[in-house]
Amino acid sequence: EQKNIKIVLFDMEGTLFQGVGTRADGMPSTSAWALLAERMGTEVNAAEFENYKKWQRGEYSSYSAWMEDTSRLFKKEGMTKDFFDATLDSIDYFPGVKEALSTLHERGIHTGVITGGFYELAERALRDLGLHHAYASSRYFWDKNEKLSHWELEEHGLEGKIHAAKKITSIYDVPLENCAFVGD
Repeated sequence: EQKNIKIVLFDMEGTLFQGVGTRADGMPSTSAWALLAERMGTEVNAAEFENYKKWQRGEYSSYSAWMEDTSRLFKKEGMTKDFFDATLDSIDYFPGVKEALSTLHERGIHTGVITGGFYELAERALRDLGLHHAYASSRYFWDKNEKLSHWELEEHGLEGKIHAAKKITSIYDVPLENCAFVGD
């Protein structure tokens, strides 16, 4: 039975945006979190990788708790707005993403991104791809010296994606059965 898809939602990193970083164990990562850590240096990359392993072992109570630890690490290490922006700007879209989104829009399909990543990267996708919605897990704020000062975290990791999808489908009065999700 073919569904009448009215909304297509995407994960962001590794789905719209290409894989970018290398974790401390040498394995590739699609995560902007990992790319930021890698570019901040060996020690930061190793510390972020320890946080990642704790997440994988279930030692964090939530996705937000993991993001909180990594954000604290980035602040402690003096992350600047220029560094953050340049790093996120260096991440490329997968070939064909812009054309695929354009085709969906031409067919009257609403689109969005729901990600455990940064709102700043999701906002770029909103602008560049014409997405209708963006839910992201983290947004960074900067002090007068453009150093990381604080952050806002929302639960849009795996568990939060369903909640965000329901918010979007309710706007259009579309059942989840008529919604597709691309990514994890």
